[in-house]
Amino acid sequence: MSDTQLKRKRSQRDKAPATTLPKRQKSDHLDQDTATTTPKPVKTQTPKSTPKTQIIDQLTTPSTNLPQTAGSAEQNALQVVTTPGQGKKARRGRRKGTDRVAIDQAQIVDKPQARVDGRSPWSLSKPLGGRFVLHDPVFSQDESCIFASNGREIEVLSIATSLVERKLPGPDRSATAFAVSTADDEELYIASSTGRVQRWNWITGSPVEDDIKFEGAISALAAVPSEDASQDILYAICHDEEDWNIVIGGRTIYTSKDSLSHLRVEGQFIVAATATKLVVGKRVSSEDSPRYDFVEITVSAGVTSLECRTESSESKKGKTENISVAVGNVSGEIFLYENVYPSNKNAESLTPRTLHWHREAVATVKWSKDGNYLISGGRETVLVLWQLSTGKKQFLPHLTAEIERLTVSPNGTSYAIQLADNSVMVLSTTELKPIANFAGLQAQSCVDKNTSAQVDTEKSFLRAAAATLNPLSPDQLLLSVPASTNESSQHNSSAAPRPFLQTYDISNDRHISRQALTRNMVTDYNKGPEGNRIKVPDVAFLQVSHDGQWLATAEHWSPPYPDVEYLAADKSSNDEQRLFRREVYLKIWRWDSERNIWALETRIDSPHQLGDDAQPGRVLNLVADPVEVGFASVGEDSCVRIWKPKTRLRNGIVVRGSKAEGLVDWSCRHSIPLDRSLELAEVPDQSRLLPPPKGAALAYSEDGSAIAVSQAFEHVSETPTVHFINTTDGATEQARSGFFTGTVRALAFLDRHLIVLADQTIAVWDIVDEVQLYCINLERAARFGTSILTTNPDDKTFAVSVKTKGGASRVQIFSPTNSAPQFNQSLPYPASAVLAAKGRRGYKVLTTAAEVFTLVPRAAAPSLNGVRTRRGKRAGAATPSAIATSTAPISTSTPALPEDMEVEAQPADVFLLENDEEADKPVVRPEQLAQVFDKDNIALMPVSEMFNAVVGLFARKPRAVVSVSAAA
Repeated sequence: MSDTQLKRKRSQRDKAPATTLPKRQKSDHLDQDTATTTPKPVKTQTPKSTPKTQIIDQLTTPSTNLPQTAGSAEQNALQVVTTPGQGKKARRGRRKGTDRVAIDQAQIVDKPQARVDGRSPWSLSKPLGGRFVLHDPVFSQDESCIFASNGREIEVLSIATSLVERKLPGPDRSATAFAVSTADDEELYIASSTGRVQRWNWITGSPVEDDIKFEGAISALAAVPSEDASQDILYAICHDEEDWNIVIGGRTIYTSKDSLSHLRVEGQFIVAATATKLVVGKRVSSEDSPRYDFVEITVSAGVTSLECRTESSESKKGKTENISVAVGNVSGEIFLYENVYPSNKNAESLTPRTLHWHREAVATVKWSKDGNYLISGGRETVLVLWQLSTGKKQFLPHLTAEIERLTVSPNGTSYAIQLADNSVMVLSTTELKPIANFAGLQAQSCVDKNTSAQVDTEKSFLRAAAATLNPLSPDQLLLSVPASTNESSQHNSSAAPRPFLQTYDISNDRHISRQALTRNMVTDYNKGPEGNRIKVPDVAFLQVSHDGQWLATAEHWSPPYPDVEYLAADKSSNDEQRLFRREVYLKIWRWDSERNIWALETRIDSPHQLGDDAQPGRVLNLVADPVEVGFASVGEDSCVRIWKPKTRLRNGIVVRGSKAEGLVDWSCRHSIPLDRSLELAEVPDQSRLLPPPKGAALAYSEDGSAIAVSQAFEHVSETPTVHFINTTDGATEQARSGFFTGTVRALAFLDRHLIVLADQTIAVWDIVDEVQLYCINLERAARFGTSILTTNPDDKTFAVSVKTKGGASRVQIFSPTNSAPQFNQSLPYPASAVLAAKGRRGYKVLTTAAEVFTLVPRAAAPSLNGVRTRRGKRAGAATPSAIATSTAPISTSTPALPEDMEVEAQPADVFLLENDEEADKPVVRPEQLAQVFDKDNIALMPVSEMFNAVVGLFARKPRAVVSVSAAA
């Protein structure tokens, strides 16, 4: 290309408008006008000839060298198809219609090159959140704390404050079992799936001594005192690929081919269980080492819970010790065996006492401190207290979720209950009222609590999470959650519905609030007359307005098949009856700052009706306007509807509520029908003969002036098309197809670029110059999983999450102008949401293990080798590491972020020094430092966050002074 042509091309690009669609006027007030008439859609037309694509030789262009990407060649298995600028004829004027863009197949790169330095410019933090494993919570001896495991670490939970005091990491990043030391109540044993056991001082948060090694993975651990009570004896259940063993001091005393669980050690007895047998062992005195004799008792149905209790009795022959065992099974029965290890009769002939109230499996059973009561719980969300002497029962109903585990405190004054909604509650035994509550991230998970392994893909019902970040508080995660995160309690035919809204603080790793968005069965009987579980609506989408004051949710509900069988003659008519009785609601909520909840403002029934019979169609996508208050939705009726608020008027006067504020009504401002595809646009009424779309992608431009939408259909022959809609008048300006391959999964605008994530490719389209910048071919496994696309305008990047061969997710970060990924790494579990906070750089990644990762760009911190004094001399100053170590160790509620993460400065006033030679360094006032340390939650503030806040004050760029250059 000659210099004259290059100058002319640059001149044309500089004169190009920011967007091809007319901009609308920004309005901060609520519109009081009625909805305008929506113009008819423009028919899409196929151009007779495809514009030719100019091919530029990249070998002669120095600026086209791709930067290298960190990772191995196997990890970077991508194919890049680059398409240079279109011809002048293709850019000569924009006409309303569909243009098919040709993809140049001449330049294909097998995989992106690796970075020269081998280091990614992005950093991935340690995970936050997680789910409590199926392990009994353990009280400390003074009952001030309880211990629970999230699979990675042990959380020390303070009962007085309902906060996490400290986190103790497990060996090899795994914490499958734990036990409190009997010799020193300030020490805790933590076991991992690799067979290592570490002893920690949970008061100081430091390890005590070297690790203890067991053979195989540890699934249960118990600590009992030695004869002189000076040290602990550890019992463990270890397993490998073939055998399950009960091990004491590195010596195996019992082996089984069936999986063992529920390890209990009481005095001279050891009790464990398989699925069908109760294993009881008694210690026999021996000269060399303790030896145990075991008996096996067959239990009807499967064993789901177990607890034992020893009692001493005296007779003429001497003092004897007896053991009683309570066993819960899958049918809801509790078998009470008394004196399980008799000396004069066969254990198999024992007849247990039966207690039966539970309708389903008994998840947990415990004895009271005095032994007069049994406490049990299960999926009925009811805590049952059995008085053994009289057989009477007491109930504590309507708990928030199913009961999974229960523990009685050492003094018998409290119960610690682990619920299936990923929370732990502490109740007083006298009043049965909660005195502490610890809730984790309650996102639906597809990870087995027992093994911490991902369940089968066909049974996990992977789907994108309905989640977003609060624009007013970017650290607050809002997501719809199910009533129970327990995988065994999910519905058999579909994923569990999510009727609740949880607000979670990511920075402090704390639960904030939870409220109901739909009807639920928390306080009602959750089974029908035929024993089938009653299904509640599912909140599939939620979005928050740009000002953080409005929340939009879309919920779906269909009656189960058995409820409409009497109306249908066959299966096809049964489906029709279910669709006709389906409930679809679009709800608009307003933030109530006084009560700190979302208050329902408007409910729109059937926002997308199908055909003339007015069947409620599903909402396929929902997005929020980035500039004004409003939302846009697309549904099965192949229509895009723009929802806007307007002030309620009566006789021209504003109607005000109890707070002297004008009442607001929400209505559809524009309804834009979409053409089915490029081929079907020429056939009138053809779309009515075809089934509705199965999905849709929807995105707002950054200035809110345009909407891009694409529908996904079952028919492969249909050409995927991206429609561009003007939000001012609701007109379909143009449509594009051909610059990507496969069904569109997600769309996003980033400055002047449109990013298209299809099931086969990732394409970047310049909407101003109408050129495709590049196209990346995805792996075959990515076409069958959940694909997620998110943009961040602050750092001009977009993030993509696709499924990999192993069933997990690979997260990649791209720039719209470069096809080489800046970040490319696989996560241990599939990603269910990738979110970008408003006004912040980086991304938040939510996985199906209810864990949150933070992705931030790396940035070198400014040099702090010295601070310039008023005399222009450098005085010795504390280095960043010295600042961090000078602070007293503080127990954190969140894992520390890597040191090379970007430092975000806290808002502070910066004052310049008087002399010009000193004007390159800011001065920080003492009260500004006091704002960092004088906080109510300073005990929970991570050291890394405190360090970043201090460095941010000294590293802030002063006014009217050349900024400090950061190291590359």
